[in-house]
Amino acid sequence: MSEKVITRALVARSVDYGEADRILTLLTEDGGKVSALARSARRSRKRFGAALSLFVLGRAELGSPRRGSDLRPLARFDPITDLAGVIGADLGKMTHGSYVLELARDLWPSEESDPALFHLVMETLGAIAEVPPSPRLLRCFELRLLAAIGLAPSFDQCVRCGEGIPGASGTVGMLGFSATSGGAICAACGPHGWPLAEDVWREARILGALRPREAASEASERTTALELRELCRLVLRHHLGRELKAWQFLAQLTGGGR
Repeated sequence: MSEKVITRALVARSVDYGEADRILTLLTEDGGKVSALARSARRSRKRFGAALSLFVLGRAELGSPRRGSDLRPLARFDPITDLAGVIGADLGKMTHGSYVLELARDLWPSEESDPALFHLVMETLGAIAEVPPSPRLLRCFELRLLAAIGLAPSFDQCVRCGEGIPGASGTVGMLGFSATSGGAICAACGPHGWPLAEDVWREARILGALRPREAASEASERTTALELRELCRLVLRHHLGRELKAWQFLAQLTGGGR
């Protein structure tokens, strides 16, 4: 995406730069994750107003970056949907929404167009704005995000032998899980790695196929929810190579659960 472009864009990060400018991370429908420079955004309220806030979806007009730079000049940003007020007014919603933005920013490759991923992020934020904070919704988003970028762990086939799970007997048995190998390990090959309870295996398969609002419509059993949280965290840490900043705050907010 080297030419000028007009696209729907979500403000995912905003950092003050210099005396009057802002550097933005935008998740765009047509150009993927984009870094943009909004000149005089802090000096003139007339030019952008409050549109350049987190959780605001708008129509962005982006120029071509200068040679040797990945920053695109933001010529215009017209708000379409503002979720900032609803999400920002509730600490739980704000924490969950910020986590969704952080995860999407960190896993989405720069300027790689993926309209389906853009719609997943928007649908998830819309659900967060509408329903009480839901850890099950976050698990759904994590699993569907990993699937959208080609990093989904395998729950249907053993990553060691390739046999389907469950096997011909129809029983699951004692499963293992390996983030480095890419998914579940069947009873015949294991158990190896992280122990994967059948309830957690079933919940992961269900949530990977649900829409965010559907996932938030009910709660997982507590033990299953905590174990699936740790499994998703294991996978994400493997792919990111580090801890996410939001994890610690999410744990503090919910007393260890998120």
